[in-house]
Amino acid sequence: PVSWLGEAAAALSCKVGNIPFLYLGLPIGGDSRRLIFWEPVLTRLKNRLSGWKSRFLSFGGRLVLLKSVLTSLPVYALSFFKAPSGKWCWRLLVDREGLWFRVLAARYGVEGGRVRDGGRCGSLWWREIVSIREGGGESGGRWFGDHVVRRVGDGSDTLFWTDPWLDGTPLCERFGRLFALAETKSHTVAEMFSFGWGLDGAAWVWRRQLRA
Repeated sequence: PVSWLGEAAAALSCKVGNIPFLYLGLPIGGDSRRLIFWEPVLTRLKNRLSGWKSRFLSFGGRLVLLKSVLTSLPVYALSFFKAPSGKWCWRLLVDREGLWFRVLAARYGVEGGRVRDGGRCGSLWWREIVSIREGGGESGGRWFGDHVVRRVGDGSDTLFWTDPWLDGTPLCERFGRLFALAETKSHTVAEMFSFGWGLDGAAWVWRRQLRA
């Protein structure tokens, strides 16, 4: 509440600000993928450099400046490609005991053997990883899933309906009408097996009675 913020700010002798804001000259809380996010930094650099002017730089200094800019371009270019994010997605799927998986699991929780998407509370980086994992994203499609082979194992981290664990095609696509009626859309293969997936098994729970 606004009143609580005002009281807290008065007690701490500080001001109530808004996000995004500048801290040590850098913007905090904005979308770093947008050019407007870096505009204050670029403006400040231009103002500083305009004061120095080129006459204060020796030939060697110009070479050093040029080299520092050119060597950082490949790193900047990597931010436009999905491959590094795809590597993270793969790592989180195979390394369940790793530090990052445990950190993300503690923050967002685990459902169906995988870290939850976090919804709007997820960071920009994590939402990008989830979009790749789920087959979305701007560059689109199921490019990650189409190039990854899934081993079911005990089935604890493989979703029964939406993962392509049987013949390379998700069951939700092969049996769309059944998937629409299923009450077990988020269940894993292990859960469905434990419930019993025989003809009269308890794994088959439907929103209404099936008709021939």
